[in-house]
Amino acid sequence: MIPLSVVYEVYKRVAYDISVEPAHQALLYMRQSCQILYLDLDEFKGVARLVSSMRRWEGSLEDATLAMIAIRQGIPVWAFNYRDLNAFRDLQFWNLA
Repeated sequence: MIPLSVVYEVYKRVAYDISVEPAHQALLYMRQSCQILYLDLDEFKGVARLVSSMRRWEGSLEDATLAMIAIRQGIPVWAFNYRDLNAFRDLQFWNLA
């Protein structure tokens, strides 16, 4: 499972850091192999309330969306940078161990 906002972020990162062609390939791979989660209006409002309640938190909307969905679904998350996600006490992190 991958929130749509993370799909956008992965595409942007690959396009900026490598080039557009690998970004297109990554997008195709994510579309074919992942269940993309789309937020409805109530879920978006929930993310907005969440980040508004965390005045000193410097994370992104993508991070908040990922955390909210993972906590709600009871699934662990994997990320390149866990720094901002550590603010969510109920969040489980995936690792190979």
